[in-house]
Amino acid sequence: MTVHIKESKTDPFRLGHTITVGVTDSEVRPVQALKTYFLRRPITSGPLFIHASGKPLTKQTLTIKTRQLLTQTGFNAADYAGHSCRIGEATTAAEAKLPSWLIKTLGRWSSDCYERYIKTPPSTLSGVSAMLVNTANH
Repeated sequence: MTVHIKESKTDPFRLGHTITVGVTDSEVRPVQALKTYFLRRPITSGPLFIHASGKPLTKQTLTIKTRQLLTQTGFNAADYAGHSCRIGEATTAAEAKLPSWLIKTLGRWSSDCYERYIKTPPSTLSGVSAMLVNTANH
């Protein structure tokens, strides 16, 4: 499935960008979720996220709704902000060992600034000492 982004802050010339959403066989099924959402939408074109009235969701409303969902599912909403999705995407992609060019493509980054978004989990850091000692002993 493809979704066209008309404009974004990563698109300074407002040329638009088309992203591909892939099918998965895991619990997370973005294509199925989007198809279900499209069946319930009152209109078929325009902004992706809209109110029942058809008006576009504002950044503020999207943030409020996201924080409500986080709270309902047991997360501390205060730990999340506007860039949390970008941080999560970059971190997950790095943990999956995707090449840097692909991480940049996924986040539509034109520079290596995506590296600032990657959060190293404690589980990774806990093994660093052993790796360094093993390397030093060879």
